[in-house]
Amino acid sequence: MHPRLQGENLTQTATFTCSATGYNVKYQWTIRSGSFPSKVTSTNTNTLVIPEVRSSDDNTYTCVVSNEGGSVSSNATQLTVCGLPEVTVTPSNQSVEVTHTAVFTTTVSGVGVENFMYQWRHNGTNITGETGDTLMITNVMENDSGDYECSVTNEYGDVATSTLAANLVVYVSPPVILQHPKDVNIMAFGIAKFQCAAKGYDANITWQKHELSLLPRTSRIYNDAKDEDEIKSILEISNAVGYYTGKYCCIAYNEAGSVSSCANLTVKVPRPEILSPPEKVTVQRNEDAEFSCFALSYGVLKYDWKTNDGSSLPSNAVISFTIKKYTGQAFSTLTIPKAKQSYNKQYCCVATNEGGITEQCAQLVVY
Repeated sequence: MHPRLQGENLTQTATFTCSATGYNVKYQWTIRSGSFPSKVTSTNTNTLVIPEVRSSDDNTYTCVVSNEGGSVSSNATQLTVCGLPEVTVTPSNQSVEVTHTAVFTTTVSGVGVENFMYQWRHNGTNITGETGDTLMITNVMENDSGDYECSVTNEYGDVATSTLAANLVVYVSPPVILQHPKDVNIMAFGIAKFQCAAKGYDANITWQKHELSLLPRTSRIYNDAKDEDEIKSILEISNAVGYYTGKYCCIAYNEAGSVSSCANLTVKVPRPEILSPPEKVTVQRNEDAEFSCFALSYGVLKYDWKTNDGSSLPSNAVISFTIKKYTGQAFSTLTIPKAKQSYNKQYCCVATNEGGITEQCAQLVVY
């Protein structure tokens, strides 16, 4: 009788039996390729036992029967080993930025059977529809973080999920500035605009004056609607005055941190404009001489008086200021008591602010 196979599953025992008739018959088993593994304890009986079958035992076996009259070989018998899936590629841990894509892949093989069934799980719960060897998670969010595992089965059983497990960490990066604000130079009481754009998950933009939390009271912030995690913002400062000059910073932030970009605002204040200049004064000797001056200024205005030739004012000269009750206009007056003919020269009203100096002169005539 030719060999007969009695078992062929992984972890099981394969048994081949051969029987022959004749005087003083001897048996010897042969293997087509390689040699018998050490777990096979006997190859010279009518039964060949291969315990704990593995895929390496997949081979062709032949029984040779002999006596002193000669030998004869049985038909070759194939041992096909079928069993549990064997893992060849395991999924790897992933660290993916939020809104990006995570991919887990596993590869299994099996001898004699290819009917594998897959099921991916997230934190122990089946993921509906994910029944292939690759799991792709697009537009990942923070709640996608956790443990992922794949269950692979065939008709002989399943692979331990611990060998097909991986972890996903979803992280958030600080925003990135796409458009930096640019320096702005304007005249006093003009409008300054700074523009800024940033990109990042759940990003927002705020503004501040460098090292100060408060913006000028005439400031307005306009934020555009987000477009694919991109946000744009405009800082508008109207009626700017000189002390608004400084550095203004766009600050983009989210839960992961913040990033800033700054630009300078320079408010240029024009020189004072003398609207009512001093006029020529003619007096007799020992009479009082008086000059008056009125200037318009943006910002703080200072008055002073001098002579046009650089000499000092008379020692008894008096400089005074008058503020009109209803308009708040400030006038400056130069009074020279008991004028002398030696005082004959031009006297100049000097108006100063942070934008510069303006002066107007008038002649004193003492006769």
